[in-house]
Amino acid sequence: MVRTVLPITVALGCVLAGFQAPVTPLDPIAKLQAEITKGSAKLEFDPKLGYLPSILKELEISPDTQTLVFSKTSMQSSFINQKNPRALYFNDHTYVGFIPGAPVIEIATMHPTLGLRFYTLPNEKVGPQRFAAETQDCIPCHTRRSQFGGPVLVAESSYVGPSGHPRILAPQPAVTPRTRFESRWGGWFVTGQHGSIRHLGNELAYLEDEPFGLDMEKGANVQSLGKFFDAKKYLSPHSDIVALLVMEHQMDIQNALAAVHRSIRTGGSPNDYSLTTLTDRLTHKGEAPLKSPVKGTSEFATSYGSVEDQPLRKLDLQKRVFQYPVSPEIYTDAFRSLPREVRQRIFQVVSKRLANLGSVYTADDIATATAELKKSCDAF
Repeated sequence: MVRTVLPITVALGCVLAGFQAPVTPLDPIAKLQAEITKGSAKLEFDPKLGYLPSILKELEISPDTQTLVFSKTSMQSSFINQKNPRALYFNDHTYVGFIPGAPVIEIATMHPTLGLRFYTLPNEKVGPQRFAAETQDCIPCHTRRSQFGGPVLVAESSYVGPSGHPRILAPQPAVTPRTRFESRWGGWFVTGQHGSIRHLGNELAYLEDEPFGLDMEKGANVQSLGKFFDAKKYLSPHSDIVALLVMEHQMDIQNALAAVHRSIRTGGSPNDYSLTTLTDRLTHKGEAPLKSPVKGTSEFATSYGSVEDQPLRKLDLQKRVFQYPVSPEIYTDAFRSLPREVRQRIFQVVSKRLANLGSVYTADDIATATAELKKSCDAF
């Protein structure tokens, strides 16, 4: 493992140079490191989980966001298998990866304007608590899937063999909200009710060639993961289907937002491709419909949709993921830090599109989405 261990402010100074931005710790992990350094925050070490509970508390990430992946698709892949999956926890901007027994906690976070950044933290009680900025281990894999010229968040679906490695001859798509469900979640655990919807989650692929011996019926509508591994090693016994749906949705839009910011930095204004991609993602264009209602096994759906001043977070889960035709990602720092004139261009495009959705959404839903979008586009 190759890590670049620098004081966070120095690392950010290297990245920000030339962009006329102040050299200050702006991304969430940089902010937390600055607080730890000056003594206003401290990470507590848990004998079983290490620094994980404390990191999540400091970043205000709920354990209910836990999703579990057992494919060997991490820089610490030797520790991952179906009996020892990697747990991912997230909020609107940061993703924390934890593997029982692994030496470091992995973190990806979205800087409001500079895009995706990677960090690790040794998960052992030795020395000072210092996040390391990852510059070599993470970026190549996260750039390999990119269509935007920079690293992206990726949730891959794999046909995973008993060894934990994806089958070489099998498809391995990067999952987005537009991916059909029959191709999603290979190598992931999935808990929840989803009726007739089928996916690749929970089960191993035992054959070398097509159809790879994966039983989608056996992996459907799983309520408990107790038969697969010891859930006591984790903060939660769930890998909630609703958390997976929301995580994939926000990753998709965060990648598009980062691309718009990148095009502004390099060209002075967003190019047409990046802006069209973002407006399509914000309005759920091409999203795979839910063929059956979906219900998770944790409290994630309730907590996610309960933010009082962000009504667009309300979930539908009957025919689609979200109730409203505009994504709650408009509430994020990455969206609101776009130049005001760019946000107003987005409003012009999206508001016209919303006016034609009366056959899909109610008039009240369209009105609420339009009003919320206008507030975020007019802010600052």
